[in-house]
Amino acid sequence: MITLTKFLPYSLAKKVSAAYILSLKSAFGGTPLEEDFWVQTDEEGYCALISRCGGRLYLCSNGMHIEELKSFLKVIGYSEIFTEEDTARALGLNIVSRFNVLYRRASLEPSPLPAPDTSRLYAALSLGSDGNIALPDYEDFAPDISHRLRHGAAAAIAEENGGGLAFLYEGGGIINGISVAPDHRGEGLGSDILNRLCGSILYEVYACAGDSAKDFYIKNGFAPKGTAVIAKEN
Repeated sequence: MITLTKFLPYSLAKKVSAAYILSLKSAFGGTPLEEDFWVQTDEEGYCALISRCGGRLYLCSNGMHIEELKSFLKVIGYSEIFTEEDTARALGLNIVSRFNVLYRRASLEPSPLPAPDTSRLYAALSLGSDGNIALPDYEDFAPDISHRLRHGAAAAIAEENGGGLAFLYEGGGIINGISVAPDHRGEGLGSDILNRLCGSILYEVYACAGDSAKDFYIKNGFAPKGTAVIAKEN
């Protein structure tokens, strides 16, 4: 059974897709977007978490009742889905982009970061990529990120030669991008930004990165934890 929910269980939380869903709940709980969360359950408990943000769905599944999920996804519609690779393959989706998922323990006593101006943050994140999802247009970026920053659902660093952004939720966070100007790479700035972000996150932190940035995260204490994808219906 798949139903709308205002309560998201943590029983499926050990996946990056669940971390993104929990971060959306942290950011948009109590707003009209709170209606865009669903759970799939059976007699033994929770099978999947689903959320929608714009045209993208975020899906975390334990692999049960895939046919019911397929039918539900067709009914609600979507432009693309972010999920683990094994879930996308079970659903028969067309994989568009693939990311390495990495994980490390964060802080038991996080130190909050001051929220930067969104235009300055956007400029800092535009300096270079760590292989993560590309930045949207500023007109889409600004209202989303400013809302998250105001409500404590994001942490960010914006400096002249680099920046970083993490989405937060109760119990963890996701690194959403690290950027360093090309002529300042190799100086340790990226590692400094990453570790300061991790120091502002409670308990656990995930990252999604392309192959070129995987070693950067491993060097900074992350361990590989599978593969996530952006996928579309065939």
